[in-house]
Amino acid sequence: MALQELTGRELVIDGYNVLIGIEAALSGGPIFIGRDSCYRDIASVHGSYRRVEETVHALHIIADAVQGLRVAGCRILLDSPVSNSGKLKTMMRELAEQNGWRWEIELLYNPDNEMIESDVPVATSDSDVLDRCSKWINLARYIIDRLAAESERVWLVDLSGDGGGVGGDGIE
Repeated sequence: MALQELTGRELVIDGYNVLIGIEAALSGGPIFIGRDSCYRDIASVHGSYRRVEETVHALHIIADAVQGLRVAGCRILLDSPVSNSGKLKTMMRELAEQNGWRWEIELLYNPDNEMIESDVPVATSDSDVLDRCSKWINLARYIIDRLAAESERVWLVDLSGDGGGVGGDGIE
């Protein structure tokens, strides 16, 4: 789905997937361009999430991107089994209220099922969700490409096999 098609529509965001990717890009960690055009990081949650120096900045960048795309509102789904999800939800809710972001943040035991069953476009790079959801957008790639244009700190590693990661990127 092209990003321009989001205007006036709702969006579901895979919270940890998008947030951690943006945090990794901001911190200079490697971001891998996959054969499916998605950007992925190697930061892992493994049942526990910790706020890092880049977290608040990453949330502001995500909000700016979503607002710039004129999304009507978004649901951000967080995995409740991941420790500190409640703290992250509270922080995100407070930031959303302070900044007028139209965010609904939810803790779900298995957000993947919700995204797979959603009729609303989904922002994720989770391959299992991508293979099974009805509509998706490449929000992390859109944001990271913008960051890369502004900073040499963003480290992209192209594993796409097409020599440049161009085409079929979901960000028309």
